[in-house]
Amino acid sequence: MPRFNGKKYRELMDKHKLTERKVADYIGYTPPLVHYIIAGTRKPNFEQLVGMADLVQCSVDDLIVRETV
Repeated sequence: MPRFNGKKYRELMDKHKLTERKVADYIGYTPPLVHYIIAGTRKPNFEQLVGMADLVQCSVDDLIVRETV
């Protein structure tokens, strides 16, 4: 099952000097929701995922981890 790669996203946020508040403002959601997505306790919906990827200038695929069975 694919999952959001919060660790990689945090690294990209640091590279672009972004805070969770800036990410939240960009995608139109709250900072706590962004925190939960990055921490892995919430799954982003497609709209959130695309917005988060756009902000750090990467593809959605770069933010997904595919686990093999």
